[in-house]
Amino acid sequence: MGLKGKYTFKGIELDEAYVKVKDFNCSSNIKISVVEKTAAEFDDDGNMTKDATHENVETKSVVGSFLILIYKDKAARDANHQLYVSQELHNIEVVTAEDGKNPIIQAYESLKAMDAFKDYTDQ
Repeated sequence: MGLKGKYTFKGIELDEAYVKVKDFNCSSNIKISVVEKTAAEFDDDGNMTKDATHENVETKSVVGSFLILIYKDKAARDANHQLYVSQELHNIEVVTAEDGKNPIIQAYESLKAMDAFKDYTDQ
């Protein structure tokens, strides 16, 4: 799997550039936020009559970091996968729900959502 499209590298346009996800790494993150559960209460004089209550809320996410290699075209990649024109590192939030797609597919879909790769086609 890869993407094909027009890529400009140092002023040179590659009409059939081939983009390949090389490495994909995931990390699981937990963010704990303190949120107000009930507001403090005050009397008419502004004195607090009841303290606010708070609770910790955990937000879990999985972040994917992936490296893409950009080749002149697919034939150049097939001839020698080590001779790429450029490389880029990208990050996405990975969908891990049961209906979530394979993380590599999510990486390619996130690339196609970017302006730089929006006109690329699947290969």
